[in-house]
Amino acid sequence: LQDATRMYDLRLTLPVNLAGVPAVSVPVPRRDGPPASLQLIGAPGSEEVLLATALVVEQALR
Repeated sequence: LQDATRMYDLRLTLPVNLAGVPAVSVPVPRRDGPPASLQLIGAPGSEEVLLATALVVEQALR
């Protein structure tokens, strides 16, 4: 199960990593079920805006 989950995660994140654009994953709180997260992807050079956005999203999801 762990290998299958890892392959699924890579399928979703690998294209963004290979593209070289900034991305950040934000945890999504859940009461039950497996952990979840939201991946935010920015344009090249948008790291500062992306991190600020991730902070706002993370605080809103709490």
